Amino acid sequence: DYPRQERKSGFDLLELKSRAGDRSLRNEDRYLFLEAILAARKNLIITYTGQDAKDNSTIPPSVLVSELLDYIDRGFSVENSKIISAQLTRKHYLHGFNPAYFGATGNIFSYSGENLQTARAILTNQAVPYVFAKEKLNLSHRSVEKIDIGELVSFYRNPARYFLEKSLCLRLERQEESEETAEPFKISALDAYRIKQEITEKIFRGEENGNIAAVKKAEGILPVGAAGDYYWGSLESKTKGFAQKIASYRSGGKLADLAVDFTMGGRHWVGRIDNIYTQYHLHYRPARLKEQDYLQVWLRHLIINIMQPPQYPSASVLIGEDKSWQLVSVPDAVQYIEPLVEYYLTGLNLPLKYFPRASWKYAENLLLKKNTREAALAAARSEWFGDAGGRNQGEKDDIAGKICFDESDPLDEEFENISMAVLRGLFNHMEKLEL
Repeated sequence: DYPRQERKSGFDLLELKSRAGDRSLRNEDRYLFLEAILAARKNLIITYTGQDAKDNSTIPPSVLVSELLDYIDRGFSVENSKIISAQLTRKHYLHGFNPAYFGATGNIFSYSGENLQTARAILTNQAVPYVFAKEKLNLSHRSVEKIDIGELVSFYRNPARYFLEKSLCLRLERQEESEETAEPFKISALDAYRIKQEITEKIFRGEENGNIAAVKKAEGILPVGAAGDYYWGSLESKTKGFAQKIASYRSGGKLADLAVDFTMGGRHWVGRIDNIYTQYHLHYRPARLKEQDYLQVWLRHLIINIMQPPQYPSASVLIGEDKSWQLVSVPDAVQYIEPLVEYYLTGLNLPLKYFPRASWKYAENLLLKKNTREAALAAARSEWFGDAGGRNQGEKDDIAGKICFDESDPLDEEFENISMAVLRGLFNHMEKLEL
């Protein structure tokens, strides 16, 4: 900063009471600035950083430069009545190869031959749409012979991210909430979900959950005092009501996890399916259901119906705070899982145009709401691009979406076909539950 700011030291007793003649860095810098102006004879050039290098936003100059410009505007004028300080100020561009430096007109110029060649290339070459993956990889052989249920579920949570992390071995940043350095006065949605999940599990195990509040306050997740007690009481009350809704579907006891180990279509299927009770395969979420929850249950539901193990139910139940669904038995489950596997293998070699939120909205509008194709695409685009106010972040803003589809519109005919092929069977076998 210029002029420099005074930074007082706590142990400097001279700072407690200033006197005339004491040194002032700020006044010294103002005087040096005046000396520099008076020392100039023919030309005076003052430079400063006026625009941010990241977003090109305006950065104001030092107060001394601003005062000098104000003085010039008050004391001098030109015939065209324009502000003289604006005519004296020259704004430069971030890059030296900007074509504006090599134009026939303008008050900025450059003699760099290297930058001139770059500027000519910018003007002569037409923009070509960026395509992240132009050709398919040849990696599907890794999973052609063996299909892991857990990997299949992970893939459909975010196919683009799965492709980048598994096929290209990239390490992408996870969108975790930033660490808070200040005392919390409210609880985030993610922390509320985790607390409700912990309470639910304790209720099902028959344990007391009173110590959860004290632990969360000590961790800085729940506010201290009355605010923390209020949030805890609200979460505990909601979770107890949610657990009561689930209780009837857990009757009869929990069965052993289903070990998946069979061969079908020349592929060896492996994995493990948990949360199976005598009447239903149960999946619950003490929050609003997400699109990934539906597909996770659907994939496991298909495997159970393909295997048809004795003493295991062929129906599944999905329960959330907002909605509850039952998935009925699927006699022809093989025909529904085959396209899911084919798209999985395709997604190992190329970013798949299946986006959990956008694809769900598209299929939901066509299959459940019976809307037109145009309305379904509009709903899908709303999920892909998000809203202008930033309340609903679009799927394209996810780091994997930016890398794979940043400069293209992936919601095309291929997207429509994939969305319908993946979700049609699920929508046809869902029945809404009233709890």
